[in-house]
Amino acid sequence: MAGQDICSRDNGAATGKGHIYLKRMGVSFVLVAALAALIWNVSVEPLDHGYPRYTAIADAMVRTGDWIVPRLDDKVYIHKPPLFIWLIAIPIALTGRVSEWAGHLPNVLASLGTLFGVYLFSRRIFGSKENALLSILILVTSYDFSQHTRDERLDMVFTVFMVGAFLYFYQAVTSVPPGRGRTMRIMTCYTFVALATLTKGPVGLLFFLAVTIPFAFWTGKGRIILAKECLIGYGIFLAICSIWPLLFIAKVGFQEALSAFQSTEMMTRREGPFYYLIRLPVIFSPWSFFLPAVVIWLVREKPYRESAGIRFLLCWFAAFFLLLNLSPTKSTRYLLPTIPALALLTAGFVYSTIPGTISSVSKWMARLRDGTLWLLLGSLLAASLASPILLSRAKEDLVFIIAGSLVAGIGSLTALWRFFRYRETVKTFFVVGVLILLLYAIFDVVKARRFIRSDTRVQAEQALAPITAGAPARTYGLKKSQRQLLVTMLTQRSVPPVSTLPELKEWVNREAGRDMFVVADSQDMKELLADPELSAETSATFYLEKHEVKVVQIVAGK
Repeated sequence: MAGQDICSRDNGAATGKGHIYLKRMGVSFVLVAALAALIWNVSVEPLDHGYPRYTAIADAMVRTGDWIVPRLDDKVYIHKPPLFIWLIAIPIALTGRVSEWAGHLPNVLASLGTLFGVYLFSRRIFGSKENALLSILILVTSYDFSQHTRDERLDMVFTVFMVGAFLYFYQAVTSVPPGRGRTMRIMTCYTFVALATLTKGPVGLLFFLAVTIPFAFWTGKGRIILAKECLIGYGIFLAICSIWPLLFIAKVGFQEALSAFQSTEMMTRREGPFYYLIRLPVIFSPWSFFLPAVVIWLVREKPYRESAGIRFLLCWFAAFFLLLNLSPTKSTRYLLPTIPALALLTAGFVYSTIPGTISSVSKWMARLRDGTLWLLLGSLLAASLASPILLSRAKEDLVFIIAGSLVAGIGSLTALWRFFRYRETVKTFFVVGVLILLLYAIFDVVKARRFIRSDTRVQAEQALAPITAGAPARTYGLKKSQRQLLVTMLTQRSVPPVSTLPELKEWVNREAGRDMFVVADSQDMKELLADPELSAETSATFYLEKHEVKVVQIVAGK
């Protein structure tokens, strides 16, 4: 029974309809629980947690009605093109407020789109429905992908557009003859490339060409790069990508647009030459256990000789990995678009080493696959035993930590036992994936409960109510932190910052006779009120980013 396919039948009671029904119900429950926990997590995450920069820019767009010129703290912001910001601004405009989930919605939808794209890619390359399901299960349970689904940065949206572009290009090159069908796929492909470029800049086109040109020549179809269909695609790309820059220049003027571009710092987060190589095992964990086996499979079995799909996946990963290593600026999230390729290669390795799925199979490779699977299950079992001890200080969440440990421990023991007894390789992979998905659901529940405990939005809105109503206000000492942006989002108005006491006193004297308010960190407020020329009439306190912030009604004199 070694290496039995997932759709094969077991003997005896295991093949009963009731048993199969219960398994499907269990898997469905885990999927629903994981999705519900994820939605709960991102919907209760406080505004002052994570990365609210893009949400602040989107909020400014909605408040000012200017969707062409992105502004951060009243300054033009063109570090990135505006598509991701527009996607956040849409729900803000529809709901009339900055909801906690607004910054997360594009990434949640993009992750679903990426999973669907990977499913279609796997069906196109490997043909098997089970392989496709395993590919998306590996992808959705890989560490980096799961984290960026919950994030507020733009890399997941960039990834879904790149996956769409690669999928349509691969279909056009490998399975569609010249004609209308190929032209439509190429046009769709370059539409996705344009959307990726409007999300993250010219790197969208750079990465696309770095993947597709080597692949086209490797498969002997290099002429397609200059074929009529691709020329039409280039035109579509230029037309879509030029709309926003032209509108931007028309609104602010060429000189200001050039000045804004020149003042933008593009190169940040500089790291060493081995940064990605060291962090790749963490990014793709827990499936990074299989990366050495996948490399050995590629070198020893050379599956790319007969599979254009595997060639494309190799070009996909290699182009991104090499270009990102050559760049002086590095971040682990930049590797996110390579994770779908790794998930597809890992699932392809698993299925290629199962008897009956290919004409010949190396027993040594099958042993390597099974040994790696045992190592992964053993690591899960060890983690289940260690986590209650390592996380024992988190008393408020201890029940969920113990529940997660029990799930991981019992699940890994059950998988080890069934694998040892029945040698159901693919079924064991699915059990591991579903098990990890259930652990992510527990993780989301724990985070959501922590978010609810730490959320001070109601207190903040109450403290800032006079400013929201239109009273003259300034922030003091918040200029260089995200707290300035958060005050703006919570009050739904621009609250100008002041950085020095003389500047603040000048404003107080100018607004004399009106109710004036100052928002500052508690430490800065003490310094401010120590000045003999200023005094506070009323004050309120709340917390942003775990910092105590005070709202003071201020007047001149003691």
